Amino acid sequence: MSYGFEPPVVATILKQIGDTLIDGKIYRIIKTSYVNVDNAINMHSNGKHRYLYEDVLMKQIYEYDQYTKKNILLYDFSLEVGDTMFSNTKYRLSDISYVNNSGYTRKQYTFTHTSLSDSIIWIEGIGNNIDFALSHFFALLSLFF
Repeated sequence: MSYGFEPPVVATILKQIGDTLIDGKIYRIIKTSYVNVDNAINMHSNGKHRYLYEDVLMKQIYEYDQYTKKNILLYDFSLEVGDTMFSNTKYRLSDISYVNNSGYTRKQYTFTHTSLSDSIIWIEGIGNNIDFALSHFFALLSLFF
């Protein structure tokens, strides 16, 4: 598709700006901003703060929905090979391995589409090989675990 111009490359910046207590649990306050990578111009902040809670025992990360007053599961690090996850479609966790990245050993999760040949690879603290929109906060993995 041609737009008649070259769209800017935009980076999403997630920054922990504090923490707060909600229903007796400590949540991290996350601010989202967007930057035009081509010329390093700060495009805007969406003004919305997100609230993340880490359940260490269950190895899960939740976002507190300010409107419904409920937690939404973002990450489940207790998944084991053979378990499934849902995005817009169904993926099976086919492998958990470890990779070295910039001197750090990180967990790598490989999800295989249940009916197609494509795979999603998540590297803890880095992100994935498909799309940021697949989930909310791939970059935030480095804040946890």
